[in-house]
Amino acid sequence: MKQAFFRYYLYTILLGIIGTLAMMETSCTPDDTEIDPDFRLAFSHDTISFDTVFVTFGSTTFTEFVVYNNSNQDITISSIRLGMGDDSPYRINADGISGSRIENIEVWANDSVHVFVEVTVDPNDQNTPFIVEDSILFETNDIIQDVQLVSWGQNAHFFGPGTPNGITVGVTGDTIWTNDLPYVIFDGVIIDSLKTLTILPGTQIHMHNNAIMLVKGSLNVIGGQDTMSKVVFQGTRREQKYQDVSGQWGAILMQRGSINNTIDNAIIQNGFYGVLVDSLPISGTQPNLILKNSIIRNMSASGILGVASVISCSNVLVYNCKRNAFQGVFGGVYAFNHCTFANFNGTDHQESLVSIGNFVELENGDINVNATSAQFYNTIIHGSVEEEVSLGDITEGEAEFVIDFYNCLIKSEEAINRNGDNIHDCLFTSQNNKDKIFIRETNNFQLSDDSFCKDAGLAPEQILDPLILVETSDILGVPRDENPDMGCFEFVGE
Repeated sequence: MKQAFFRYYLYTILLGIIGTLAMMETSCTPDDTEIDPDFRLAFSHDTISFDTVFVTFGSTTFTEFVVYNNSNQDITISSIRLGMGDDSPYRINADGISGSRIENIEVWANDSVHVFVEVTVDPNDQNTPFIVEDSILFETNDIIQDVQLVSWGQNAHFFGPGTPNGITVGVTGDTIWTNDLPYVIFDGVIIDSLKTLTILPGTQIHMHNNAIMLVKGSLNVIGGQDTMSKVVFQGTRREQKYQDVSGQWGAILMQRGSINNTIDNAIIQNGFYGVLVDSLPISGTQPNLILKNSIIRNMSASGILGVASVISCSNVLVYNCKRNAFQGVFGGVYAFNHCTFANFNGTDHQESLVSIGNFVELENGDINVNATSAQFYNTIIHGSVEEEVSLGDITEGEAEFVIDFYNCLIKSEEAINRNGDNIHDCLFTSQNNKDKIFIRETNNFQLSDDSFCKDAGLAPEQILDPLILVETSDILGVPRDENPDMGCFEFVGE
């Protein structure tokens, strides 16, 4: 009798559990009641627009496209599909499912689902950007709604391993890059020994990830003065959120033996190093690099790095580099005139803007020392770190270590002896007083009306160093007057 009662009791409990599970199963699926015929999905965007995308080169994922069910009823989206189907250059993912057509996506009452979109554009024979369109169709209760997809495709010259143009420029002779199409470089490109690559005004060079332009021969960059005719070195990501992101590519690297390099009217941005110059010329005293009328910005490491090399710069603006604006390692010979080195933008800037040392430590722990000379004329060195100049003479005077500043503004508390023989008519500041130097706009380093640097420069006829480049106008082409200003910009007023 007791066993029969126990079996009955256990059976009753099991029936209760099964009933509860059935109710839960029913409650976890969209209501089968008829959907309001006037119901419509809502979208966070009615059109998804992509920035210009290189052909064969995919976009980044668009992550803010949301589909909303604003009703009090659970619904099922019968299908989400691309208008061009499998022939579409776009790809979609909804609720974790990818494909050109996705079916039966359930959306709870007052809930939403995210849709991700990517695009890869096929090449064609057009030089100018061309439009690429499609749409995503949403079918719910026999009602079809759409979200438009719009992007611009851009053909390009592709270089690097596995590309039609390969990795080497100048195999058969000197080469000229024009501005007919952008140049996209994967992994790297080599300018061959004893060959010259000339880059003409308005040319855009896009370096992918850690790509390096390795110069064994010569690089001759001839940009124009206006913004549209500058030669620009940058990353391959063209979406707005990548416009100021550092570390997107490697560097322009000038190897030992590379000679007659000139970069004029260029913008070099968003890489790891801007320009890296390795070792003194094999013969003669001509600079490895002449750099003028150019901007280097947003670098993960240094804007300009010289390793026992000869570099001459004039009218150069370097800013927002996480390590240094200029770094000289293992000595070398360096000359700067009317340059502006600055950093105020919170880019993890912790090291000095200018760092010069006459030594290098080898892997076995040995220290090698080299003669060092650096001349700074009419240059502004100012940022958010207390010491914006770091000088490292490991021999404490035993080796040649000559660093001179003429008519410069320098932010330094201790690194420089303000009364030393190497300081000539310089201004010093220990305050983070950007407003007393530059106009009050982020990343605009033109001089303010009450700047300390106005009319404080050294006139060209007073500069006798043959390595110094003397320019009669500033980085924008504004003529310098008889009392030139410090830095790369000449004050023009309102």
